[in-house]
Amino acid sequence: MNNATTAADGGKKNKLKIRGVKRSAFAVPYAALSVIFVVVPLFIMLYYAFTDGTGHFTFANFAHFFVRPNIIKVMGRSFLVAFITTAACLLLAYPLARARASTALKKKLKKVLICAPHHSLKPPPSRSTAGAPKYPSRAFAENCEFW
Repeated sequence: MNNATTAADGGKKNKLKIRGVKRSAFAVPYAALSVIFVVVPLFIMLYYAFTDGTGHFTFANFAHFFVRPNIIKVMGRSFLVAFITTAACLLLAYPLARARASTALKKKLKKVLICAPHHSLKPPPSRSTAGAPKYPSRAFAENCEFW
């Protein structure tokens, strides 16, 4: 009955605790890493974008960027690659999501998506595995029969 409201508890939400630690405490490492690897570099880029070599505020960097034809050409290619990648992902993801959501294919597709990566963990046939320990992933892969 974690995180559920019932009439017995007066409609109050139960707080989920894992080994005595509040669930929100697990967000602290994520927040710290986000600040270190996303927010700090973003501010560093903004600083260098709006300052010159001496540290004074300027828009000269943007003026320099937009007057050079080779930089505009590279930026155009970057946007083209981004557009093509986005279109390809959408064209692939929408039918796969639709197939995944259908009830007829749901069970088979789930089994394929779970089992297929484990089949790549089997040793090659030329390698002898006599006496070698059986890893859980190999045992799992041998029991996945979806073909």
